[in-house]
Amino acid sequence: MFNKKKSKKKQKAPARPTQGPPVQAPANQVAWNRTVPAPAFDGPAHDFIQRRPTPRIPVEIPADIEFDVDFDLERDLSSDADGGPIDEFTLGLDADFDTGFDTDVAPVETVPQITTTTTRPTLTSARARSPRGSLDDETRVKLDYLRDLDFFHTLWEYFYDPRTGEIRPDRNPKRVYGLMSADLTDQTYLATPIDPAEVQEFVDLGVQSTVYFCAPQEYEGDLETALILGDYLHVMNTVVFFKEADLHRRMRRLVVNVRSQQTALLLAKKLSLVFADGEIGANFVKFKVLLQSTKTDDPPKYDKLVLYYLVGDDPGDRSDVVGSRLLAKVRDGVPPGEGEMNMSPFYSRVAYFVGWAEEPKHNMPGGPTDDSFTQSRARIVQSVIENTPVVGTPKELAVKVYQAIENAGLPWKSPHRHEDPS
Repeated sequence: MFNKKKSKKKQKAPARPTQGPPVQAPANQVAWNRTVPAPAFDGPAHDFIQRRPTPRIPVEIPADIEFDVDFDLERDLSSDADGGPIDEFTLGLDADFDTGFDTDVAPVETVPQITTTTTRPTLTSARARSPRGSLDDETRVKLDYLRDLDFFHTLWEYFYDPRTGEIRPDRNPKRVYGLMSADLTDQTYLATPIDPAEVQEFVDLGVQSTVYFCAPQEYEGDLETALILGDYLHVMNTVVFFKEADLHRRMRRLVVNVRSQQTALLLAKKLSLVFADGEIGANFVKFKVLLQSTKTDDPPKYDKLVLYYLVGDDPGDRSDVVGSRLLAKVRDGVPPGEGEMNMSPFYSRVAYFVGWAEEPKHNMPGGPTDDSFTQSRARIVQSVIENTPVVGTPKELAVKVYQAIENAGLPWKSPHRHEDPS
């Protein structure tokens, strides 16, 4: 699904609704909503990794570590770990997971409803807590740690000679993005192609309902080619028109990994109804879903669906009400056994198959960027590879990457977030 050439054959895009309540959509909103592709990166390193077998943890876990994970846990703790000096991080499972967590948070059911008449100040993403999911903080940190540790092992093994620690001259640092974004263990998502007629029906329903509008990411106006070669289908809220100023310092994303395209499209249909939701619809900007109607051996991306939303008003405890309720919609919309645990590095896991992060375009220090979350972090990692000719161990590489993350103005212990500039 990567580095595909666009077909010359074009399919006429469906007409976008431009009048009649409740639509408030200027003609240029499609261009605004369509994610601008970053400069092309090389694809996944097929010559190095050929669908690594699960589990993807090539490290020995100490026997004395209790790792009891209850994925149906209904407890819901919402905060992230506090930061700290990088040299205090041991990169080991003996870290003190009980330090820095806010555990005095009420259950999701008691979160106040969002209203349009509130006088409370609107939260920025940097000040809001994490969405509340099905995992407690200790479990989240352990799972994220193991995932990122696996990534650093893969990164070091691919770019550096394990005998000398010297960088391999035949390895292109631009492949970092492919290693971060492609799920090389996923052999199910693209196994059964999606039915183009079913996708077209979903697209047409959006036009008819005036609730949402669909557009391919890479093949604008050409749904047929997008499905043949594989692409994200963006599904945009047309109930509300979002101004650029509305998104500043408020936009977040949820990433969802599921086992099949059929499950992904089923969830997409359910999520499209949320645009008209009276409680959170006004903060749900759009989502995208990864679809392909032909068989392929290429690995798909980890992020099968990505939801973009704005943090709402402060209910009194800085809770992310919108994100928590969207997460509940996702969990309710995915059939049992259809969630997939694998996830790109640096996201913060909030459920078995869902992670979250702040959207770089509207939160990155130094001004707006068109990079996606993974692209923005891949640029940092790539820079470390390009400027570090010798690295002795994966741990040493991890420390250098975390230092670079901190130097970029991002909290190294919470790389899914950005520093509050205020």
